[in-house]
Amino acid sequence: MRARAVAAEAETAGAKGAPASRGDVADDGQVRAMLKQVEAAIRAELEALINNAGTTISTPAKELDAVSVEDWDRVFAVNGAWPVLGHPRRRAAS
Repeated sequence: MRARAVAAEAETAGAKGAPASRGDVADDGQVRAMLKQVEAAIRAELEALINNAGTTISTPAKELDAVSVEDWDRVFAVNGAWPVLGHPRRRAAS
């Protein structure tokens, strides 16, 4: 699992107790559950997060107008919204 490798790299770089967590970052409920799981594992409030999520769709540039709203929403939810909306400090305020 790539998340475990990233967690190991983070620990090597000095992060203490960097756990790996898996879930759908486009699903608000799963994001909240992941953050709770991580905070329970480190027994502290989360201060930093390594976002190792991303998605795309294979669409030629000439056919972008054919991309469905559902596909666009999914790509934006994972690649655009998660890094902002999933940030621990924002979550604490909500």
